[in-house]
Amino acid sequence: MLQRLHQFRRWAGVDRAVFYSNATQVVRLFTGPVTMALVLRYLTPEVQGYYYAFFGVVATQVFLEMGFSQNILQFASHEFAKLHFTPAGTLEGDPVARSRLVSLGRLAFGYYAVAAVVFFLAVGIGGHIFFTLSAKHDPQTHAVAWQGAWWIIAASAAGSLAINPAWALLNGCNQIATTAQYNLWVAPASFAVNAVALICGAGIYAPAIGAAFNLLMDVGYLLVRWHPFLRQFREHPRHGRISWRQEIWPFQWRIAVSWFSSYFIFDIIKPV
Repeated sequence: MLQRLHQFRRWAGVDRAVFYSNATQVVRLFTGPVTMALVLRYLTPEVQGYYYAFFGVVATQVFLEMGFSQNILQFASHEFAKLHFTPAGTLEGDPVARSRLVSLGRLAFGYYAVAAVVFFLAVGIGGHIFFTLSAKHDPQTHAVAWQGAWWIIAASAAGSLAINPAWALLNGCNQIATTAQYNLWVAPASFAVNAVALICGAGIYAPAIGAAFNLLMDVGYLLVRWHPFLRQFREHPRHGRISWRQEIWPFQWRIAVSWFSSYFIFDIIKPV
């Protein structure tokens, strides 16, 4: 079956990255409505409110992320033009380009590590206060034990934020098809975990279980498949560095404004 799909892809003139990305969207096209139906079937209206509001509050991570991952991808691809992967999964090529890419990765991992801690503390505590105050104004939602589920979701979101640079660096190093293929396989797995959790009566903990599962899958994949690649960013750059002030920031602040705007367009309605 998979071989026939690849034959059709080649016949249609579609590359692997586009094929896997589109296939993932097709999977979500079917799993999304099914998940919504399961939510309506197995969650009470009060729990449904928390189910969607959780993700609306988690989306505030955009104010820490600021679209930096998009910037990482652009700069990484510029340096990777002079590099290549070895059979061992490490990078070789122009020493200046490799050093600049390593400095970019170290900057990105450092920034996102701090952002993840700030997110967990600020959004975790802020979300807890927000949901506590909201419950006081509605006796029906006051009975929902949402606290444990919220902190699992906050911790999972912080973990996903911390590993975000790994995906941006990989995509910038011409691995879009590989990461898209991974997303294609993990999408139905995530759906299955969410569906089973809902059907088995996990209730408010269903989204927490799904978020924790996604984080564990991502971390496991990165450590097993890309450990040699990621290990390189522990090195100290010797032949050149990326300048945040002169190179990244003039591009970064424009992306940040557009990402901030997207939250108010798409996500703010959920907690409201």
